[in-house]
Amino acid sequence: DNSPVCNTHPLVYTVTEFSAAGSVIGNVSCTDADEGANGALRYALRPASHHGLFSVDSSLGMVYLQHMPTAHNRGQYTITVEVHSGNLSTSQTLSVRVIGMSPVFVHTFTNTSAATTQPLQPAMAAATELYTDSTGKALNSTLLTLRAIDPGLPLLTSNIFYTLATGGSASFFNLDKCAGILAVLPSAAYDRQSTHNLLVIAAIRGQAMLSSNITVKVSVIVQPTVVPPLTTLPTAATSDAGTTEAETTPAATTTVSTVAVTTAAVATTAPVTSPTTIPTTTQPADTAATPPANTPPAT
Repeated sequence: DNSPVCNTHPLVYTVTEFSAAGSVIGNVSCTDADEGANGALRYALRPASHHGLFSVDSSLGMVYLQHMPTAHNRGQYTITVEVHSGNLSTSQTLSVRVIGMSPVFVHTFTNTSAATTQPLQPAMAAATELYTDSTGKALNSTLLTLRAIDPGLPLLTSNIFYTLATGGSASFFNLDKCAGILAVLPSAAYDRQSTHNLLVIAAIRGQAMLSSNITVKVSVIVQPTVVPPLTTLPTAATSDAGTTEAETTPAATTTVSTVAVTTAAVATTAPVTSPTTIPTTTQPADTAATPPANTPPAT
């Protein structure tokens, strides 16, 4: 009587969460040199190694999912398949890893407050606008808030981290790895090209192999320099008493109002009259300076 011999390859398997119950994970391959009843192989999982997730076909040795795994089942599992032939047996150890699904980019937002109020919508691409002055200096610092979700844990936002793919225009921008907020770098000159195309990558924390990406198009809009209009200073009027009063307008300031009240108070005691023209009179000649004619001088 010969013992079964197993030559299973590979020994490590991967299954994604939400895979249907009954999905085949792998197959344990064994042989027995005996013939007849002694050569018939029977397969079974050791009770402590199935974890409530796995099972094995007793005749064919196929390992399959007994239940659909979820995010709570993520992790590495070691299962042992026992192979019996007559009164002899051997075993084969397999490693099964349950992993999550790749992140899914959903609705993008132009401000962070909307990130918790907008409905989730799949997003294949994103676009935003960057405003600059004539020198290329950015006028708006925050451009866009990107959001991706873990399909297995959609409410766990801390499970996702974001990165910018290197190269191209990536050095001009900054991406918050946790919040997904895309911002500009103040020192960069953005008017050198009209558009910037960025590749943003979202991955599940601890499982970098599970990642997705989205293209973000940033359009640069140069704002013209605005010249402020000329301001006309108010004129002043001078009264007969020599007092200068500022001409007031409907949008008078507190200072002007105080002056107006003071002037009104003065007007009740000494009203200001309009300027008048003083008539010019001819003064008589000084007779003492010239003696009258034919008058002898005094002795």
